[in-house]
Amino acid sequence: MKKSILWKVGILPLLLFCFAINFAYAQERTITGKVTSQEEGSLPGVTVLIEGTTQGVSTDFDGNYSISVPGPDAVLVFSFIGYTPETVTVGNQSIIDLVMVSDVTSLDEVVVIGYGTQKKKEVTSAITSVKSDDFNKGYVNNPAQLIQGKVSGLSISKPGGDPNAGYTIRLRGLSTISANTQPLVVVDGIIGASLSNVDPNDIESMDVLKDGSAAAIYGTRGSSGVIIVTTKKGRKGTAHIDYNGYVSTEMVAKHLDVMDATEWRALSTETGSGTDFGGDTDWFDETTQTAISHVHNLSMSGGTDKTTYRASINYRDGDGVMLNSGFSQYNARLNLTQKALNDRFTLNFNVGATHRESQYGFTEAFRYATIFNPTAPVMSDDAAYDIYDGYFNQVLFDYYNPVQILEQNINEGTDKRLNVALKGAYEIVDGLILDAFYSIESGSFMRGRYYDKNSYWTGMDNNGLAARSQRNSYNQLFESTARWSGEVASSVNLSALGGYSYQDFVYEGFSAEGGDFITDAFTYNNLSAGLDFLNGLGIVDSYKNSNKLIAFFGRVNMNINSTYYITASARYEGSSRFGEDTKWGLFPAIGGGVELAEFINASAIDNLKLRVNYGVTGNQPPDSYLSLLRFGPRGNFFYNGEFVPGYGPVSNANADLGWEKKAEIDVGFDFSLFSSKLYGSFDFYTRTSTEILFPYNVPVPPNLYDWAWLNIGEIKSSGLELAITWKAIQETDFSYSVSFTPSYNLENTLVNLSGSYNGAELTYGVQTLGNMGSPGQNQVPLVIAEEGEPIGQLYGHTFVEVDAAGNLILQDTNGDGTVDPDDRVVIGNGLPDFLFGFGNDITYKNWDLNIFFRGVIGHDLINTFRAFYEVPNMIGSYNLPVTATDMRNETSGTLLNNSSGVFSDYHVEDASFVSLDNLSLGYTFDLPESSGFRNIRMYLSGNNLFYITGYSGVDPNPRYADGGNQLIPGVDRRNTWFRSRSVSFGVNIGF
Repeated sequence: MKKSILWKVGILPLLLFCFAINFAYAQERTITGKVTSQEEGSLPGVTVLIEGTTQGVSTDFDGNYSISVPGPDAVLVFSFIGYTPETVTVGNQSIIDLVMVSDVTSLDEVVVIGYGTQKKKEVTSAITSVKSDDFNKGYVNNPAQLIQGKVSGLSISKPGGDPNAGYTIRLRGLSTISANTQPLVVVDGIIGASLSNVDPNDIESMDVLKDGSAAAIYGTRGSSGVIIVTTKKGRKGTAHIDYNGYVSTEMVAKHLDVMDATEWRALSTETGSGTDFGGDTDWFDETTQTAISHVHNLSMSGGTDKTTYRASINYRDGDGVMLNSGFSQYNARLNLTQKALNDRFTLNFNVGATHRESQYGFTEAFRYATIFNPTAPVMSDDAAYDIYDGYFNQVLFDYYNPVQILEQNINEGTDKRLNVALKGAYEIVDGLILDAFYSIESGSFMRGRYYDKNSYWTGMDNNGLAARSQRNSYNQLFESTARWSGEVASSVNLSALGGYSYQDFVYEGFSAEGGDFITDAFTYNNLSAGLDFLNGLGIVDSYKNSNKLIAFFGRVNMNINSTYYITASARYEGSSRFGEDTKWGLFPAIGGGVELAEFINASAIDNLKLRVNYGVTGNQPPDSYLSLLRFGPRGNFFYNGEFVPGYGPVSNANADLGWEKKAEIDVGFDFSLFSSKLYGSFDFYTRTSTEILFPYNVPVPPNLYDWAWLNIGEIKSSGLELAITWKAIQETDFSYSVSFTPSYNLENTLVNLSGSYNGAELTYGVQTLGNMGSPGQNQVPLVIAEEGEPIGQLYGHTFVEVDAAGNLILQDTNGDGTVDPDDRVVIGNGLPDFLFGFGNDITYKNWDLNIFFRGVIGHDLINTFRAFYEVPNMIGSYNLPVTATDMRNETSGTLLNNSSGVFSDYHVEDASFVSLDNLSLGYTFDLPESSGFRNIRMYLSGNNLFYITGYSGVDPNPRYADGGNQLIPGVDRRNTWFRSRSVSFGVNIGF
């Protein structure tokens, strides 16, 4: 009996304990792995814990870890400051590598502001930061494309598929008329740098300063907003080599619907006009191509505790969808950082260089391809066409063979850009840093055109015509700042900045044009072979000008108990472009914020910050010396038996020409809800631009010249902006997030544009602007600019109906019994009311999918093709850029009568659209440590895949200006490139 009890109470528990121990050891095993991030590479110091226990380890310098786990059901929790915590169930895995994702909603996230950085929670102005992970993907050749649709209130537009055309960028509508309407660009501290000298693959982030308070620190050039570009830098740790490359195919997505040869012959027979040449030519096919492009980016980065570096080289070769168009571009960049003197001294060196060779084609070719007779051949064996090198031509007004234009003539150029920057910063005592920054930016731009001796379009009349121009630009910037940050009282942190800035600019150029060449062999490279220059008929021009900017600036930021935030800044700036008495301007700003979540006891609210700010920014004239009385060439006069150049005034003096100023109030909220699953911002802004810089027609006498640059007028605008992100699903193997960035323009009004000059009252009142052009419509205005009314009002007759006989009936607006120019009224507006971006990001295991839509709503476009050619009886001269059905009365089927020269809202269309801008699907491979690769990702991407729109023209994107005039938006000219779409296949490889 005693033995039995001993067995029960002693041996049996011991056996069970030993069995449990053996089982535990059988289940326990060691998990190893590496933790990295796309931004930092290897992540040292990441905490790896077994969920529900205190057992854990930290990753080493290279991001490696090793931890023993009790079994397959164990869950590892990875956490690191600034990154989203991750959980992984062990299962049957022995190696668990993890790529951590930055916590973009963290209140400690750092955003870039003017002359520094600031924690997101302390920002009191409207700033949107877009990181490289959130950039648009696929066929991207311009950095502006990276954030298209990503920033609420920022419009980035480029009608058509021209690979050499730039983007029109507008932030919060129009705030100036004649000064710079594009945001100021700052690249790694270089103010006024060009986006064209930065390859999209080299950009780490783009921060947009949207309101006056944020931009006021840049003073003179911040009125249209500021875009701060930060390029990728090296980080300490293992050296990384990365290759990113893709190949794209681009095709025409939209051209106008025109009649084919069969339809043309039928209408020609019905109208009894036109000549059938017996052919069947698709002029769109003849002038376009499927464009193949490829892009390659190779970078190396790494460093030690003292030295970090990143070097990259980029190559882009892109064809355009137009014949003989495209570009080839090389770009290189080096970022180097060196620390010394016990890490108190930091030296940064940046250099970027770009070489680009472009073939521009001729935009007119698409215009003529649209209207050329589809029965005409491209080439003819008839000897009569030998003078055109065999190309078919008809002698009609404004009517040329588009293939001949593209194949016979040359239009090309070479751009060279160089940026070099050096910055040294020394921390004198803890919290006090002095720095000095110096940069140079230079550019060289050559353009060459040659029109063949046998080119009927241009060239034949001149026996060959050549033109060549060279523009050079150079600017140097020196800035020095002192900054201090620290705690001035319990729970009160203060940071202060003071600085000096000096920047000078030099621009010079030369151009020459002449004809009468013996042979076409020289093109534009041997202008002296043109007899026009020997005979004194060539045109030669040159220029050189310069200007300077000097500024003193400062800013103070205060954080009180992480609840109240105050920011104040000012910039006092002088420009040599202004009048003698008004060269200096003061641009102050102040803003405050309060974290309301500190006073609201609601678990769903992570943070809810209210911010209010006010700021003044400025604008300067577009050119130098406009405040001075200048003399220039004003024709020739006959003196002493020969013609002698004459000189006369080319500008009036204006000693009071001063700063254009924009004052802006912004009220906004930043919010984060439900443990940062839902976050974003909301803003209301209202701004008024005064003392508008504007070239005004003035009386002569008393003035010496009939134009003068004045500070005159006022523009007022306001709007609403929302940016919201919802992390709908965040699981280990699956995630889905949605972003939405709508903005609504409440007002954009030309308050007034009247004033006085030299004792004369100048009244703008109501002005009709623009003209339709030739043939036959040079005197037809398109826009009305009226004080007290919205900017962008389209102006013309009102269409009533098409009667049974095919006549276009227009409204007798004033009731005088006749339809004449006095009956014109406002018939639309060329500026959009509502913009939005809608992004969807999905990940499933190793797959990632991005779908991004963009919408522009509320703008109208004048379809100039329809206004010129939607006339059946013009078929005797042109093909018509509409189908035969479109030219008939819908009820009677009767052909429309001639409406040429009678512009009305019949030719104005709502151009609102929603487009699928980007669709990208990628796969990241699981790699063994022995592979030698850090990561491999392959992807397929499509850009501009489709548009949903009622607009019948080529491209519904807004036209913000016409001929450079900001008061004439909404005109879709006939030379617009066809819209294109692209599909890309790419790979990202890390070593």
